[in-house]
Amino acid sequence: MNNNNYKYHILTLGCPKNTLDSENMSAILEQQGYIPSGSPEETDVVIINTCCFIEQAREESINKILEIAQYKEDYQYKIVVTGCLPQRYKDEIQKEIPEVDGWMGLEDLSRIEKVLREVMEGKEVKAYYNPAPLIYEPLPRKISTPSHYAYLKIAEGCNHSCSFCVIPSIRGKYRSRSIESLLQESRDLAAQGVKELILIAQDTTLYGVDLYGKRKLAELLQRLTEIEELKWLRLMYAYPTSLGDDVLKVMAKEEKICKYLDIPLQHSHPEVLKKMGRPFRPDQIEGLIYKIRETIPEVTLRTAFIVGHPGETPERFQHLMDFVEKMKFYNTGVFTYSPEEDTPSFKMKKISKKESRKRRDMLMELSAKISQKLREEKIGRIIPAVVEENQTFDNEEGGTVLMDVVGDEITDIIRLPEKTRSMGRTVMDAPEIDGALYILEDEIPPGSFINVKITDARPYDLIGRRE
Repeated sequence: MNNNNYKYHILTLGCPKNTLDSENMSAILEQQGYIPSGSPEETDVVIINTCCFIEQAREESINKILEIAQYKEDYQYKIVVTGCLPQRYKDEIQKEIPEVDGWMGLEDLSRIEKVLREVMEGKEVKAYYNPAPLIYEPLPRKISTPSHYAYLKIAEGCNHSCSFCVIPSIRGKYRSRSIESLLQESRDLAAQGVKELILIAQDTTLYGVDLYGKRKLAELLQRLTEIEELKWLRLMYAYPTSLGDDVLKVMAKEEKICKYLDIPLQHSHPEVLKKMGRPFRPDQIEGLIYKIRETIPEVTLRTAFIVGHPGETPERFQHLMDFVEKMKFYNTGVFTYSPEEDTPSFKMKKISKKESRKRRDMLMELSAKISQKLREEKIGRIIPAVVEENQTFDNEEGGTVLMDVVGDEITDIIRLPEKTRSMGRTVMDAPEIDGALYILEDEIPPGSFINVKITDARPYDLIGRRE
């Protein structure tokens, strides 16, 4: 059977970095004649691109593989598992799930076609690769996000030694892509209609150190602003100690760069930070935040914290609560500590899952109150936004009912007299992880960049009308 008769279906789990890897694999396969399928039931091979950063991600990956394996005989497809899970566990995972026909680890994504070809020939494939010394240059890519935005991976791997994290052992040392390759890929994406580029890496602010001998993120951002078709540039995963004044200055100066920074801090107490292997002090964090807000007055700050890490006493957790109350982040993610084998934290004395979840809920409740207040301050203001989809959120009485749900609990209900026809997000929110914008108006085409006057607020979302 010729390759161009094979259908493939790809399932992507995990973070935007995995999304981009799947986009590369899809394009490579289609260049070789493979045909994309919209569902596993109508395909010759299912590719599952996995994540195993924390326990929850690992369980999700394994459960998805088992789910697909359950119907393998019914639909007569092959199964190939790629990404972090096979890279990390190799032989162990193969013994647990023999239904999988092929395994492929990380890095040289161009090998995916060879792996699938051998699997379709009936061979058992186990392909694992050590992280390459230099990241690959632009691979073909098939965008899977909405057409108006795309991720741009500027580097691979990580040089930090966080005691809770397995990423360096899976992804390898930090490797930057060249400015020239990133500019070329960005121009290609812009030519396809992309208006917002979201820069990602394990640490975007370290960009260029390995390749050029110094940090080059500010220069990269500046040169990306010169691509005429782009409207927004958004920066994710900024490590606190690598964020230089040059980056802040170019962000403040350039209109195309979203006044938005994602800085995962993980904690605030010095002893917990020490146990986490995070090389900074609370006063340094506070100083950095004050400097960011002074340099970029309209900045939106997103962060993330881990609660329940070994060494987090009740007093140290309260320090984190006080810190969050003081710093008032617009968007906050809260995660419970996940003990990972082969990390220094794994050998430390654990805090119970029950207590960790209790602390998570407490911090999330505080963050929601802060978020609500900050969003209420936006009422009456005109804010740039992008439309993501058209949908009517209404009830039998007319108007709109919006609900906030945390777990299985409805935490907030807002009833509006008018119907919302479009949903999007403001310049202050990244896709998938931050809040939504509900627009009180007739349908607006998805991908439209508009200005919206904010009329109401919820803990995580905004409501407004097109200006």
